[in-house]
Amino acid sequence: MKRCGMGIIVILFLALITNFLVEFISLEQEKLSFFKTILVAGHVILTRPIQWLSTGWIFIFLILLISVINRVWVVILAAFSIIGSVLVALYFKVHLRAETIVFSDIYELKSLSTLIKMIDFDKSIVIGVATLLIGVIFIKTKVKGLSFKTDFFLSKKKRFFVLFASGAVVLAPFVVPQNSMQEFYKMAGKRQLDYSSVADAGWNGALVVFFCSLNGQTIEAPEDYSLAKLNVIREKYTNLAKKINENRYSDFRGQTVIYLLSESLSNPEDVPGLKADKKILANMEHLKKEAVFSGKMISSGDGGGTANVEYMTLTGVPLTLFSTSVTTPYVQLPDVVNEMPSILDYFDNKVTIHPSNSFMYNRVNVYKKMGMQQFVTTDFEGNQKIKYRKKLGASDYIRDSEAYKELLSRISSNTTESQFLQLLTMQNHLPYEDSKSDFEKLAETVPNLKRSDFNQINRYLNQIRETDKQTGLLMENLDKLSRPITVVFYGDHWPSVYSFVDRSKNPVRTHTTDFFIWQNRAANQNRVANKENNRKFVSPTDFNSLMLESTGSKVSPYFALQQKLATEVPAIANYTRTGNGRLKFVDNDGKEMLEKNLTKQQQDYISDMRSVMFDLCEGEGYLSTKGFFKPDF
Repeated sequence: MKRCGMGIIVILFLALITNFLVEFISLEQEKLSFFKTILVAGHVILTRPIQWLSTGWIFIFLILLISVINRVWVVILAAFSIIGSVLVALYFKVHLRAETIVFSDIYELKSLSTLIKMIDFDKSIVIGVATLLIGVIFIKTKVKGLSFKTDFFLSKKKRFFVLFASGAVVLAPFVVPQNSMQEFYKMAGKRQLDYSSVADAGWNGALVVFFCSLNGQTIEAPEDYSLAKLNVIREKYTNLAKKINENRYSDFRGQTVIYLLSESLSNPEDVPGLKADKKILANMEHLKKEAVFSGKMISSGDGGGTANVEYMTLTGVPLTLFSTSVTTPYVQLPDVVNEMPSILDYFDNKVTIHPSNSFMYNRVNVYKKMGMQQFVTTDFEGNQKIKYRKKLGASDYIRDSEAYKELLSRISSNTTESQFLQLLTMQNHLPYEDSKSDFEKLAETVPNLKRSDFNQINRYLNQIRETDKQTGLLMENLDKLSRPITVVFYGDHWPSVYSFVDRSKNPVRTHTTDFFIWQNRAANQNRVANKENNRKFVSPTDFNSLMLESTGSKVSPYFALQQKLATEVPAIANYTRTGNGRLKFVDNDGKEMLEKNLTKQQQDYISDMRSVMFDLCEGEGYLSTKGFFKPDF
């Protein structure tokens, strides 16, 4: 009995320490001092009942392991291995992407070798050693009556009962309907903090946030959802599409449209406190002046989240329309949606080029759902294998000059074929190693920044300067072609290197990247866009409508709705939403505004989009059978 009690105390203490470390990592984003973070983390897990759930679940999970293995110290060693791995993963996701771990992240374990390349091993070693030291302390502690050979349960009946009971508790969050679990969490004091998964984890616990990402409803049901309502929407935007198309004539025949996502590209001039002694993006500034549309894109990510931005650009669907349980649409939606509308429906030949492997973010399955015909990567064979593979300096990633060569080699010569090309670059992906000094100093020293961090910033600036140079050369080559080419160019998010910037002071700025829609000489004849309507800030969801306008292309009813959102509603702030599930927006002055402050007409467009998306994801799919999404011209 004494042995059993001592073992339970050890397991309970381990559960408390684990929850404390998870909370500590989540709270680091609050920019508190080290000791204050420790105090706040301890206060939170001891005083908030919702946090007791996390400690309790970890405790029961360890009890379940004991009932299976029947050796306390073996379980403790196994627990340290699991806990250490989870803490390392949580630390890097919080610090690099300002997000906590959710269920869809498990899918990314398929790309473990790629993920490992992104890790800063200096920090990983610190976390790993800290976890190991705690383990050694446990093992060295003399607990009377406990050893590696000691059975925890002497009674088979008691062991079976504990196995059954603990297993039921551990599995409950995975098998009980999410609505029922949400009610349970609310009773325990859960707060809905939609604007940030890290803030959500800081209040409710990272484990609760993880559980809430399971089996949740993808989008909240509109109160007036019905066939009659959807028929009204269909007729409204079918008529609007006919009106818009009276002044459009292009169907992309003989044209190529390129969507070029430039990994982690942001303008250093937008970074407060950073001064560079040279114009880093000089070519981009020139191209923006030449472009049909140009300005700032409001990203959903910070330091990561590329696939979410890509999803929005291809589909026109705002990420923040979904429930908070939907954190990665590419992973969570393909198997549940009735249809996945996208700009690809307009084209005959559809190709994505990604100078990396194919496993990240479930892209292979998503592209099949969308109708992408070719996915060109480093791990496929034949015509789907990247040909140009040189890297930039000590980087592990293919340089942009090589990716641009690949892009040029894939442009169609078929004069009757319409073509969509998407390039997702990798050159500027983290990490930005400072081990070699093969870069030029471009930034002035930033106060209170470690030399290693300062070197990483300089390496990043050198890399994006190279991107700028190669992008200028790419456009020169495209301009020589007789085939009409339209390029939608954008950076997907800020890099993770600007650790000295307080993200909470101006979230609009820290989620802003540059974009432009550019056409070569051969495409100028199709240009109908009115630059007087050019907005300073756009959402990734606006790109399709702006591209269709700049090429004089006709629209489907769905993209008629998208045009209203792109031209008459402020840019959607896809990085946040209000606590009641409503959206936030960014006006032309770069200021956040609430959905309730929109005009009645603007709110109607957002409401219509909500109804359309619910019909696609959770509803009966009324619009899918009515030709609402597909162009019929």
